[in-house]
Amino acid sequence: MDRFKRLTLLVGPDAVVRAAQFPVTDPAGAMDETLDIVRRRSDVSSSDLSSS
Repeated sequence: MDRFKRLTLLVGPDAVVRAAQFPVTDPAGAMDETLDIVRRRSDVSSSDLSSS
């Protein structure tokens, strides 16, 4: 696919796209941002479990 040179998708275990980044101008920075999103989602999930 020539149109999508750099695209980052964060896909959950249920095959649903949870976040997308386009265009990606800095691949290393995009990976850092994606990891931050994963960590934030993980923190939210953990706090939801601990409050029940």
